[in-house]
Amino acid sequence: LGEKYGVTKFYSYEQYDDCLKSGEIDAVYIALPNSMHCDFTVRAEKAGVHVLCEKPMAVTSDECEQMLETCRMHDVSL
Repeated sequence: LGEKYGVTKFYSYEQYDDCLKSGEIDAVYIALPNSMHCDFTVRAEKAGVHVLCEKPMAVTSDECEQMLETCRMHDVSL
């Protein structure tokens, strides 16, 4: 699909942190299973990358609080 639309750079899930640190992106869209939302969101926030996360934001209120706090600490939008 990326080739069809001229995307020149591809990353696997194993390369997620490399993608976040690449400086090539400003935001990510988290469309993973709910149990993975917190981990992938916090990793992006810590890298200074804005996050759009599907509902539900997380599976527990503690995870939601962690995501919000990390967002505030790294001055990114969630």
